Amino acid sequence: MRKGTIRTLLSHGLSNILLTDIASSDGRGSLTSRMGAHCIFNRNQENGSLKSVEMLYLLRSFRDPSVAYTQYIRTPRHRTYFCINYSSKARTRLASQLKLSPQRLYREFSIDAMAIDQCIRRWETIVEQNREVLKDAVDHPPPRIRVEIINN
Repeated sequence: MRKGTIRTLLSHGLSNILLTDIASSDGRGSLTSRMGAHCIFNRNQENGSLKSVEMLYLLRSFRDPSVAYTQYIRTPRHRTYFCINYSSKARTRLASQLKLSPQRLYREFSIDAMAIDQCIRRWETIVEQNREVLKDAVDHPPPRIRVEIINN
């Protein structure tokens, strides 16, 4: 990623935690990503009032080498999302919502719901594609293996 791009993203609120995880996994994320979910409460130092809430998380899909990152920043007046590797199907749904009823996107976590829904759909597809293999494994378990330890 170019230095200017990084500076711009950071100046608009992209988390160092998220950026570090992306940079440590060749820009696409990976199934070995160590970043967990984070919720950060930023408070006013003078009176302790809440200035903003940030949430960071990633979504992984089995057999898909990439990871989708989401960062949500909520202030009293603004909501900002950073969606990295956001599913193409979820992007299509998002574009459709923007055209049909953009006010729905102001609902809390609507963008998150689209990404999570798509991730769940991918898991359903994978399970369905492998259903017969899974059923066969249950119906015909491997024979028991007898292990003997012989001490000489």
